[in-house]
Amino acid sequence: MLRQALCKRLVSILGYGVLLFLALEIGARLAWKLDRNVPFFQPHRLIEGFYKQLNGIQSQSIQPNDAYFDVLLLGGSVTSKFYAVERLLDEKLNYRASRPARIHNASHPAHTSLDSLYKYQELQDKSFDLVLIYHGINETRANNCPPHVFQADYSHYAWYRFIRQIRQHKELPYTILPYTLNFLWINLQEALGSAALIPFRQTRPEWLHYGEAIKTAASFRQNLTAILHLAERKGEPVFLMTFAYYIADGYSREKFLNKTLDYTLHKQETPIEIWGTPDNVAKGIEVHNAIIRELARQYDHAELIDQQAFMPASGRYYLDVCHLTIDGATRWVEHVLRALGHATPEVATRPGS
Repeated sequence: MLRQALCKRLVSILGYGVLLFLALEIGARLAWKLDRNVPFFQPHRLIEGFYKQLNGIQSQSIQPNDAYFDVLLLGGSVTSKFYAVERLLDEKLNYRASRPARIHNASHPAHTSLDSLYKYQELQDKSFDLVLIYHGINETRANNCPPHVFQADYSHYAWYRFIRQIRQHKELPYTILPYTLNFLWINLQEALGSAALIPFRQTRPEWLHYGEAIKTAASFRQNLTAILHLAERKGEPVFLMTFAYYIADGYSREKFLNKTLDYTLHKQETPIEIWGTPDNVAKGIEVHNAIIRELARQYDHAELIDQQAFMPASGRYYLDVCHLTIDGATRWVEHVLRALGHATPEVATRPGS
């Protein structure tokens, strides 16, 4: 009798455990669906909830030798849909190319070369006629921490811990609950001000001086190299672009916010200090640009577009330190089209800007 009662109790506990797990699993899936539009029955697509730029690209048929000239754009906010580069590139490329062009824009504000690597890996089954890469400034923010806090995979940001954990949770095709618990734990650590985590979209003022040491150089090189290797295996040409920026004479945060500098709009949300001190940001970009130039020389399928050298240092072309006006975006696109005209005859079939 005692044994039977014990067995019934264990079965009951197990049953309640299963029901609790199912309830939490359903709740987690609903939460991810509502918050990040992760398909309820496809938890393995969780990464698309973090990189929503992938959704539209993944849904398209992008095959070799199809009717389109397909261009993948990888970068941060400068090349994102929020600014003029994509629209101008789409218009001018379609005017000049001998077949319809499609711009697949995976760029997004604050994203770094590591985000672009992750996104490019997710698009391995797509075949692009050209990959454009434009990075250089966002990673400078990662330098604003003590050396013992900095992580080469940028996991001193909660954001990159979230992404890294997605890739480590091999059970995601079947259950999203373990990842969700991990996600909540990382969020809790960040909310409690963990010394091992720094804010993704801002800087700690007391740590800004650490940005003088450009700790991101090796990581930046590694991320771009991995993209280049994958592109080489896929047979996709890559345009590596140096990062153009402009620090107006006499720059200070106060002058920027008061709109007294040589910028067109002085966008209130983008003073240089969101990346670091002006000197350290410039130093970081220069280090990254040197790596871009070096990699372009090393890889036969990579071509350099030296946007930094081509872009005039004038507020006519810049809204702030790096975001481009219509005139700036027009020049940026012209530099791409000029390189394309040399590398791809079908883009040079129609004259004009």
